[in-house]
Amino acid sequence: MSGELRVLVVGCGWISRQVHLPYLAARHQAGTLRALLVADEDAGRAEAAARDFGARPCDGPVADTGADVVVMATPPASHAGLTLRALAAGAHVITEKPLALTAADAAAIVAASARHGRGVYPLYAARHRPEAGLIHGALGPQLGEVLEVRASWLRRAGVPVTAGGTQAGVLWDLGSHLADIGLYLVGWTVIAGSARARHTYPAGNGRHLAGPRASWQIPAGREPVPGPAWHGVRADAILTCWPEGGEPRGLSVRSP
Repeated sequence: MSGELRVLVVGCGWISRQVHLPYLAARHQAGTLRALLVADEDAGRAEAAARDFGARPCDGPVADTGADVVVMATPPASHAGLTLRALAAGAHVITEKPLALTAADAAAIVAASARHGRGVYPLYAARHRPEAGLIHGALGPQLGEVLEVRASWLRRAGVPVTAGGTQAGVLWDLGSHLADIGLYLVGWTVIAGSARARHTYPAGNGRHLAGPRASWQIPAGREPVPGPAWHGVRADAILTCWPEGGEPRGLSVRSP
């Protein structure tokens, strides 16, 4: 089946060029994909990605591409609408986080997935790390029931920023990965939650200063560009979770 798949990547920005397209281009060259397609609202960017990765640029409706799988790598505000269109066109969807910006949009996507018989996978890469697999495999009857999960993330240089995306800070960009992997490891479902963040600005007039980009966003061969003094961020979230058939549990996430 894999050799018959037509894969469409929507959005040809940083994450596509650094992660999705190199992998998919290698699979295409190996003959495990039937076709690799790219699309972007900037036609020139789509054409450049097509040249660099041996893909075919597309500028029409998803249905016209015949894609079996759509990789959604666009700014978050566009995820829900584009995902619904891809599902209606008969494609499975792999979407960058977040799946949607509202619970109502997320529910609409889940309903459309069931209605069209196509899968939707929000891409939280941390759960696929080898160490996550080891922990997941170790959790079981021999360790007893998990009563509480705490997850934290300490970054020493930069907070990821998505060009054209919603700038929502560390809980959005990093903390959501912690919540996802914590829930994945123990198999809980979130039923309620709250989040807060506090910025510690540099001495001065309190203006928000852009800091250095996270090191993994710097293209290979380029030096980091020094930025103004970085401000500290402390953020945390408390989620009330419900294990199937059990009592409510707590999961706390901190990104200091």
